[in-house]
Amino acid sequence: MPTSRQIAEGVIEKSQIIFGKDAIDPEEDMENFLNDRYSLIALTNQEKKIHGFIDFYAFKTEHYELFINGEFDFDELLHQSLANHPEARRASAIHISTLVNMSYLLDSVQRQRSRENQIIIWGAVSAILAYQQFPPRGLDIFSIGWSKSGEKAMRMFGMTQVGTVLKGSSLGKPIYGRRGVQPADIIPLVERGKEDFSDWCDLQLQPLKTTP
Repeated sequence: MPTSRQIAEGVIEKSQIIFGKDAIDPEEDMENFLNDRYSLIALTNQEKKIHGFIDFYAFKTEHYELFINGEFDFDELLHQSLANHPEARRASAIHISTLVNMSYLLDSVQRQRSRENQIIIWGAVSAILAYQQFPPRGLDIFSIGWSKSGEKAMRMFGMTQVGTVLKGSSLGKPIYGRRGVQPADIIPLVERGKEDFSDWCDLQLQPLKTTP
């Protein structure tokens, strides 16, 4: 991390396959990535083949509350209030956008899929701990529960339902959140992941740059 452009292009290509080309705007996604290379965490093998990924967006909490309250749909929030690097590192709210494990496309056993999900989440919380500046009152973390497996992953973050999407394409989906997260809340997850998965995965965190 930060993730390379090659990996980002691969993630966008796979997203189009999974979600459909009508649901993915590759130019917009690449622009968002280039504005914040720290917002994408990918699980790859030694040949850089992508096995899964997670991405997130950074906002001010008061702007995200407009989405929770139904004053903005998510696209409006994204276009008007998205924070880019380096401002994103000082944001008070993070929205976890997509968690994808490519194993569901393969004939893989449940144990393998579960392990890979946990490794992806370990990478995400490690990046948040390493790169985000936690406000004094803590960092607010949110996401939308698109599926039962996605909601289960959100609960692995310690998130609970804080609302329901009131406007836009994700209308009716549950909004999950955890407010006031402090580094001390994340450190045990990072340490547990290091203990459980360091033999399976080499987590690479690069020094944070202060420019985009």
